[in-house]
Amino acid sequence: MPSTTEQKLGWLDRVNKATTAEELGTIGDEADEAVSTGELSPTQRARLDKQISIRHQQIEPEVANGVA
Repeated sequence: MPSTTEQKLGWLDRVNKATTAEELGTIGDEADEAVSTGELSPTQRARLDKQISIRHQQIEPEVANGVA
């Protein structure tokens, strides 16, 4: 698990480097925790969700589009 500093500085980098839907899920879970502790604002979380969705579609386009 990345350090808190890495999480704060690199949320989008982590999303963009993810290679599996599971990694994206883990990042999302960690981001939820960061919102609950005040490390991320709800607005930042919403932006991150948008990027997670884009990356998920790049990794697994059939699943993201509801085809699978």
